[in-house]
Amino acid sequence: MGLLKRTAERPLEVKERDVKGAFERNIHARKGDAGRVLVIAGEERYAGATALASIAALRAGADSVVIAATKSVAEAVRPFSPDVILHACAGATWTEKHVKELSTLAERADVVLLGPGLGESDERAAFVNALASTLKTRLVLDADAAKQVIVKRVKNAIILANHAELAQFLSVNTLSRENARAHLGQNLLVSKGIIDAILAPDHEYAVTGGHPRATVAGTGDVLAGITAGLYAQNPNALLVAKASCLLAKKTAEKLGDEKDYAWIASDLLDALPGIIKELRVYRMTKYEPVRKH
Repeated sequence: MGLLKRTAERPLEVKERDVKGAFERNIHARKGDAGRVLVIAGEERYAGATALASIAALRAGADSVVIAATKSVAEAVRPFSPDVILHACAGATWTEKHVKELSTLAERADVVLLGPGLGESDERAAFVNALASTLKTRLVLDADAAKQVIVKRVKNAIILANHAELAQFLSVNTLSRENARAHLGQNLLVSKGIIDAILAPDHEYAVTGGHPRATVAGTGDVLAGITAGLYAQNPNALLVAKASCLLAKKTAEKLGDEKDYAWIASDLLDALPGIIKELRVYRMTKYEPVRKH
């Protein structure tokens, strides 16, 4: 249960009713109204992680996904899907020199996703913190970004970490399991596990369910993409975290029923739309939005 078992207060369990109709789709919507996600690609050998997260963001309802990648990674990611936009950057790997270019690119996005397949080093840690502290958009920090981020330098971030990543996050930030929530600032922390623990300023929340096969590689990348896709549509970080974790677990349950222990992370992408429909996450509205232009 990660952080839950070490806290005195009882966590609130997230229910399906908490996310029913929580995300709005308007009949008068225009392209871009459902959000734009910028995914910062990881290393070339982890191109699949970037692809899984990007497609998951689209499956979760975001209108568009742009992948920013160094040139070699862009070529590795390109064959995965015709649905994403690629922005190739010079250089073989991310450094602080890329921060200005990526920050400019992020101005056209509602959410930036950083972490899947990113890699870990002193240089990469400097890049993560320089970029994350510069961006004014909402953030989803996953995996290697979660492990290396200095939390007091960022805001409006949803941080996703499994057991090992959480341990490193706490170490980097000189925090403990007991005091982590008090030092998150304007951010949320999701401790992924058998029971997902969502740490928010007001309380802790628990998301149960799922399937043991969810330990297969790539499921965390899909969760990160779902989170980014929903966060692009709604700025309520707590609601997004609840919905993302619940959708991922319910989708894993469905695949477990259908394929037992033989499903893989990419299967989540195909099964997710059915779960979104089943849980009735979206509600249709018909009012005419007031637009500035």
